[in-house]
Amino acid sequence: MKSNRNIVYFLRNFNKKHRLSMRKQHDDVEVWYMHTSPVEALGGIVAVVLILFVITLSLVAYTPILELIPGYGNQPREIMIENIMRVDSMERRLNELQVYTNDVSRILEGRSPVGKSQPAATDSVAQRIDLVLPNAADSILRAQMEGSGVYGLSHVAFGRTSLRSGMDLTSPVRGVVATHFNPKEDRYGTGIATAVDQQILAVGQGTIVLSTWSPGSGYTIQVQHPGNLISIYKNCSRAIHAVGTRVRDGEIIGYTGEGISGEGGKNLFEIELWQNGTPVDPESYILF
Repeated sequence: MKSNRNIVYFLRNFNKKHRLSMRKQHDDVEVWYMHTSPVEALGGIVAVVLILFVITLSLVAYTPILELIPGYGNQPREIMIENIMRVDSMERRLNELQVYTNDVSRILEGRSPVGKSQPAATDSVAQRIDLVLPNAADSILRAQMEGSGVYGLSHVAFGRTSLRSGMDLTSPVRGVVATHFNPKEDRYGTGIATAVDQQILAVGQGTIVLSTWSPGSGYTIQVQHPGNLISIYKNCSRAIHAVGTRVRDGEIIGYTGEGISGEGGKNLFEIELWQNGTPVDPESYILF
């Protein structure tokens, strides 16, 4: 009942000042006092709590004080910065690998690679074209290269088309060239005198589109390559892949057979290349 009366008293006299004092325990002598009201005391307590909260929040946000408290240890800022730099370096490396992969894909398709473009500002020589002045020798060389003479790009010596510049073809077998490409005599390929049961390699990556056998030429294998190129391998004793199989450059696709004899009594293996539906001379693209 007494506590209830005190609460009622304070509520009725909430704005009135009272004497707040401190006394000694043994002789009840007053050592300190002040006059304040309950509302002023409550406001002071709230103000102190807010100040302590702001100070604590500032220490946590702008100082590494949490690292000193067990259970709240975070990575130092130096480690965080180092990790950010590593992520940035990995991103640049992935971009370079993506450009490299795209270039390889374009080369395998018979197209020119794009490469990584460099900022124009870093190439001071390209911006200063006056560093290399034209002269008479340059003009003569340009005329020779652009003309139809011996050194012209259109001359037969340079007529290995974009197929040669787009890919390097692997020799399918080891041997000696026995017959040459001659469409007038219905020879659309190159005959190679080679040993029996020698491995036959794919001249480039592609997909096997034909694997058949006939009494006259044994097994015949056709491989479709990028750039609308087809390689045909005749006089094979065995074909080790089924139609639809993807093969890599230089992968074994069969073995040579007995068939027709060439020079020295060796067996004659024949390779044909067809570009855009037209037979081309294999010796222009393959070093046998």
